[in-house]
Amino acid sequence: MTRILHTLNKAPSHTDLLRSLLDVVEPGDTILLIENGVYCASHEATQEAFEGVKVFVLDADAHARGIYPAEGFELASYSDFVDMCTAHQKVINWY
Repeated sequence: MTRILHTLNKAPSHTDLLRSLLDVVEPGDTILLIENGVYCASHEATQEAFEGVKVFVLDADAHARGIYPAEGFELASYSDFVDMCTAHQKVINWY
């Protein structure tokens, strides 16, 4: 079982929230971008900040917003989301 799944639902313009998330994320954690958080997958500065961390993008939310995640981001289905929740020790929601 892996450590923590962090879900982020805010766009990169919420810099304080994003900074707080990045301050606590550790190796072995996973980040899942959901809702407006999927915009982080196309924002260059955010991509650099996530370097070294496994980051997924909820496919349905990205598709609904016309976002095509940059290299380094993996798409996840709703089924994958459920699997991630059960595979991690904790889930922390950033909103």
